[in-house]
Amino acid sequence: MIEGANPSGAYRSAYAAAGMSAKSVANEANKLMNDPEISRMVREGEQEAMAESVWCRARAISQLEQVNQRCFDALVSGEGGVLDRSALSGFLETSDRLNRLCFVDVETEDAKASFKADPERLKRVNDESCRVFESKLSTITGL
Repeated sequence: MIEGANPSGAYRSAYAAAGMSAKSVANEANKLMNDPEISRMVREGEQEAMAESVWCRARAISQLEQVNQRCFDALVSGEGGVLDRSALSGFLETSDRLNRLCFVDVETEDAKASFKADPERLKRVNDESCRVFESKLSTITGL
């Protein structure tokens, strides 16, 4: 039952039921399921199986990152300047899904709302970015 069988199917798998009618199998399976010890073992087994098979956000992100990286690698290693459209499609799709799973779209919307509420903020951020860039450039060039 832990693997998804109904009580009758589980009974057939566990016992020699070849000569039994469907009704007899169902009756015997029902008796077993009414046994407190058997039903406890089934519940515990189901809970353990669920815990082991949980598809979590972290696992989804990890697998999407792997596919995304493969698609990216295929794009940048394109031979003869030919664009691999399936790699591009895969890269864009996995990037979009990763952005949604990591709430990038929410952060972007929050930032848009913040800038709409204070339009001068965009100018201040741009000015500060220019100053930082110019400072780093002068440090590198010595000018």
